[in-house]
Amino acid sequence: MTKDPAFCQTADTGRDAHTTTLNEIMSRPVVACSPDDDYQFALGLMMRYQLKRIPAVDNSGCVVGMISQADIALRTPDPAKVAEVIASIAQPQ
Repeated sequence: MTKDPAFCQTADTGRDAHTTTLNEIMSRPVVACSPDDDYQFALGLMMRYQLKRIPAVDNSGCVVGMISQADIALRTPDPAKVAEVIASIAQPQ
């Protein structure tokens, strides 16, 4: 069972989970970063688009990883900036 909003959206809208495509429920615009971007760039995208996770995409368009708020929080020297991002993402637009 998942509580991820992207998956729960299908149930919340009364859509048939067996026939609903990702195209019908996915978030847009598609937001991604490059594995070569610095973490501050990813934080900026998270703030701007209120995202908790962003795929890392290589030059050929293949997803090579996923960066999350937790990844950044646990591996960067900027806890104040991470707290700011988390607070901004939690605010409704």
